Amino acid sequence: MNRKSLRILKQSEMEIIHTGNINNMVKYNHIEQTHNQLAASRILPVVLDIVKPKSIVDVGCGTGSFLSVLSDLGLNDLMGLEGDLLDRSRLYVDSGLVKTAHLQKPFSHDRKYDLAICLKVA
Repeated sequence: MNRKSLRILKQSEMEIIHTGNINNMVKYNHIEQTHNQLAASRILPVVLDIVKPKSIVDVGCGTGSFLSVLSDLGLNDLMGLEGDLLDRSRLYVDSGLVKTAHLQKPFSHDRKYDLAICLKVA
C-alpha cells in the first residue's frame, strides 16, 4: 500500500484559528465538508480496495457524508445508524438510508454487513 494514499488532510484544507493567548494555543474549528466529505473521499477508496465489501453499515453516520461518498463510489447496499437527535434536513443521502437508535444503549439490527464503520462515536 502506498503511504501517500493514507495522507488525510493538508493544513490548507483545515481551518485553524490562532487564539493568540499566552500559551499560543490553537482553536480547532471542525469544517464538515472538509473533514467529512473530503476525508471520506480520500480514505474510503483505500479501505474499499483492501476490504472489498459488498455491504456497509456506518454506525454514528451523522449527516451521512461517508454514505454519500460510498454511494458515489458505486456501493448501493448501505445503511447508516445515528442517534435520536438526527436533523434529517442536513443529510447528504436519502433519509431512507439512515435509521435512528439510541447509540448509548445496546441495539440490534436484523442483518449482517461486510464492513462496519464507526468513527467519532463516543
